[in-house]
Amino acid sequence: STVLWLRVVVSIQDEDLSNTGGTVTTSGNFYALPKFTLDVTDDGTNGTFSITNSTTGEAIIITPSGTGVYVIDSDTETITNDAVDAMGDWTSGPFLTLKPNAVNTIVIAVTGSLVLDTSVTCEWRNRYK
Repeated sequence: STVLWLRVVVSIQDEDLSNTGGTVTTSGNFYALPKFTLDVTDDGTNGTFSITNSTTGEAIIITPSGTGVYVIDSDTETITNDAVDAMGDWTSGPFLTLKPNAVNTIVIAVTGSLVLDTSVTCEWRNRYK
């Protein structure tokens, strides 16, 4: 008997969002695992930021321990600040997913006097199962 293997390489998709959110349109038939990159320019006093996917109802909350570029990567389940482990800044919530073949509404919010740069990037690979 012959076994055939099919490998599908799916390129990385990305969407530029504002520091209050935006929409991410996926294809595929299985939940995608996004990577969000955002810049905390002032960590303020007791400030947090949250990223919510209103389409799935998921939200993750981060309490930054300082300024820098934060990367929240759902695929690797890691959080970094300027490429250094920042898992200790994870306050609550799951790593987010993106609903397949849908428009996902992303909402970004801050508390306290925390300030985010105006640009946030979301990267993902459409997934097929």
